[in-house]
Amino acid sequence: MKGRSKPHRKRASQAERISVRERSLPRRRHPASPSQSVDLQRLGHLLDQSSDLILAFDASSLRIEVANDTASAWLGRERESLPGTPLAAIHPLLGDAARAAAANPGCSIPARAMLLSDDGAERTVDGWARVSTVHGKLIGTLVARDVSDRIRVEESLRDSALQYRRLHEWMRDGFAQVDMEGRLQEFNSAYQSLLGYSQEELRQLTYEDLTPEEWHPIEAAIVRLQVFERGYSEVYEKEYRRKGGTVVPVELRTYLIRDASGSPTGMWAIVRDISDRKRAAQQLLESERKYRELVENANSIILRWNRRGEILFVNEFGLRFFGYRQDELVGQHVIGTLVPPGESTGRDLRPLMEAVCLHPEQFERNVNENMCRNGERVWIAWTNRAILDERREVVEVFSVGSDISDRKRAEEELGRQRSLFRNLFEGAPVAIAILDHDGRILELNRSFETLFGYPESEATGRDINELLPGETDPSADGDVSLMACSAGRVVEMEAVRHSRDGRRLDVHLVRYPNIVQGRLVGVFAIYRDITDRKRAEAALRASRNLLQAVLDTIPTRVFWKDRDLRYLGCNQAFARDAGARSPDEIIGLDDYRLGWRAQADLYRQDDRRVLESGEPKLDYEEPQTTPEGNRVWLQTSKIPLRDPDGAIVGILGTYQDITARKLAEEELARHRDQLEGRVAERTAELRQAMEQLLQAEKLAALGHLVAGMAHELNTPLGNARTVASALGVDVRSFAAAVDAGALRRSQVDTFLTRSREAVELLERNAARAADLIASFKQVAVDQASVRRRRFPLRQTVAEWLVTLQPLLKHTAHRVELDIPADLDMDSYPGPLEQVLTNLIGNSVLHGFAGIDAGVICIRAARRDPDRVQLDYADDGVGIPAPILHRVFEPFFTTQLGKGGSGLGLYIVYNLVTGVLGGTIQGFSDAGKGVRFALTLPRTAPDRSTD
Repeated sequence: MKGRSKPHRKRASQAERISVRERSLPRRRHPASPSQSVDLQRLGHLLDQSSDLILAFDASSLRIEVANDTASAWLGRERESLPGTPLAAIHPLLGDAARAAAANPGCSIPARAMLLSDDGAERTVDGWARVSTVHGKLIGTLVARDVSDRIRVEESLRDSALQYRRLHEWMRDGFAQVDMEGRLQEFNSAYQSLLGYSQEELRQLTYEDLTPEEWHPIEAAIVRLQVFERGYSEVYEKEYRRKGGTVVPVELRTYLIRDASGSPTGMWAIVRDISDRKRAAQQLLESERKYRELVENANSIILRWNRRGEILFVNEFGLRFFGYRQDELVGQHVIGTLVPPGESTGRDLRPLMEAVCLHPEQFERNVNENMCRNGERVWIAWTNRAILDERREVVEVFSVGSDISDRKRAEEELGRQRSLFRNLFEGAPVAIAILDHDGRILELNRSFETLFGYPESEATGRDINELLPGETDPSADGDVSLMACSAGRVVEMEAVRHSRDGRRLDVHLVRYPNIVQGRLVGVFAIYRDITDRKRAEAALRASRNLLQAVLDTIPTRVFWKDRDLRYLGCNQAFARDAGARSPDEIIGLDDYRLGWRAQADLYRQDDRRVLESGEPKLDYEEPQTTPEGNRVWLQTSKIPLRDPDGAIVGILGTYQDITARKLAEEELARHRDQLEGRVAERTAELRQAMEQLLQAEKLAALGHLVAGMAHELNTPLGNARTVASALGVDVRSFAAAVDAGALRRSQVDTFLTRSREAVELLERNAARAADLIASFKQVAVDQASVRRRRFPLRQTVAEWLVTLQPLLKHTAHRVELDIPADLDMDSYPGPLEQVLTNLIGNSVLHGFAGIDAGVICIRAARRDPDRVQLDYADDGVGIPAPILHRVFEPFFTTQLGKGGSGLGLYIVYNLVTGVLGGTIQGFSDAGKGVRFALTLPRTAPDRSTD
């Protein structure tokens, strides 16, 4: 929270703090009681003793009531200005934590936030909010701790770990770590390169597998008598067998690894290839032998040369050494024969040789690089003596030389090792101080300066116990460790030290004795900062306690077992179910020793299945017998419990008591069975009523058909009868004229003309009647059965409309057709006509209620090659939206008791979606008519019908 920066204020006295606190308390609608004011004063006194930010707040308004000096300093605000401030104004995350604590009294709610004051100082804080009841009122507290340094230290620790890993991999010497069985656990690339194995191959081997058999008893004795006794070994030599079978000599020192309890867990060692040193040592022995022979037999390099640098004599040993004959050297200059013009180091040797010739007394001993005939460079230490003439002038130089090439290489190796030690010492991620035998500091590395803040110039020469005293007894642990080191023992302990700026540091301290030729010459003191680890351990303990509190609070039962199916722990609810007073009484027991031994085999069988398969078993139901002998039902879940490497080490289980739910389910099943019986009865009754209504619909359709037939046949038959009657009168008149003999030609012509007209009329009306009878017969067949045939849609619908004339005869309603003449269907015309009949009947009965002249339009068109779109629409009153979605339901009607059965559109829906194999949808706006869209296949699906 960004606040106003204020100058530093000295801490007020107790009385002043109480006075200020009383003045800074915010005005409240309900003044605090005297006891509450005293409590707040006492609380304020306690708050000022803490270095953490502490705020007391009202749980209902979430506003600050009391703040300590730390809060004022961190926020950069006057303390008197903080009361009444909303916590969310300090930081939104802290406000959220306080709100959550107010909703969950008694629970600590964590939050992390970054506070920024006006002066730009940033602090990362970990806060905890908790609400408790004080004098019947919910009072909250918010405590925030500055963790900025810890976070920086964690980042520094990660960087140090990375540097240590790089150092580990960059080491030229091999590093290896084994477990107590001797199996390799960790090693660096130098160790792997030394032996020639891959990482996977090395991890399958022990150090004995890599060691020739003759070294096994020797190394076993070193491990037993040195490593196990004092924690490390002296530097010793052995041999390794490489992957290819060759043997390489090595030098190593082995250290013991212990866990936190002090039990050995493994060993580690720094391994150095000493093949070159062995060869150098061998060569050195050879040189020493030659030297002895030279001393005994004058076999040193003996050289005589004059002031001009010309060779006068070389002894036999020197000739053999340089590879020349005497006559090849005598008279030759030393430069270019025995001495190269320049050393491999870059030094020009010609001025040196001239100076030795002129002033040998100044070079009584000198070392320079020489060369043999074959070009090999060698280093020789020369002892030079001048041979003077009578005038005391140098005429010759007598030189005796010894080959020191091996010594030069050894010195170079020693320098390299010293440089390596210096790099390791300075680059080590732990603080190291080199002490003399009295505990005074001789040298320290950069990590020591970084950890404790003392520069080397200030710390050198000071007593380590005075510079870094212990916390309880300033010198006790230091003196004891120095005494132990003087006895040759390695001292390892955890202690508390303080840095130069007063910071308290938890350290892991190791002191190694530096013993030379059996005498303690000093001590190596190594300090590893474990402050964060200690804090993490404390946080882990608190976290575990919090986790156990959470487990004991939740109603779900939780338990966990090992691979032997013995309980490792549980929560309080599980312990109560088991008849125990606390979870501690359950640990180590199995299911046979708890209250549900009757189900123990069942539970353990499920446990083994989870352990063997590695798969969880979730949300299954199982019975349980309580300690009181009652039977309950549980809903259980079990999952495998794995270690960090993924290996299954046990199981974790949870369950809930579902006995009440099971009883309710049984009761529900009983009611469901009863309800299903009643539904079956009602369904049978409804099916019978449905069949009766369908029969009534069929009879009604038959009535319409008969009425239509009578109406249509009446016209042709009536015409035929009239014509026949008129023809009868003419025939009788013609016969009377014939009988009377008064028949005239004009009468014959008239009779024949009228007879021909009558016959034409009789034939035409008889044909019309025959056609109508054929059509009525086809419609009757279609409507009386579900017969499939191929038919032209327009003709079939037109013929069907004839049968509906009685329905529309006494109304002004009309039906319009818009169907292509070439649209054929292979389907069931009877059900299709039934569908259209019901739709027209629905329009006449419902749609045209109160309308004198309505229009019904039936349109059809090809939707695609395989389907027909048939639209039925009227311009009636329409169907309201709340009713439209129910029109296809059985027995739904708005004209109940007025002729509506509620089955018309239900039958339409079933015929369209069933026999005809299509779909139907209804669309309507109130007052604007209704439209039914039918999508029908041109070829109806095959189906068996009764």
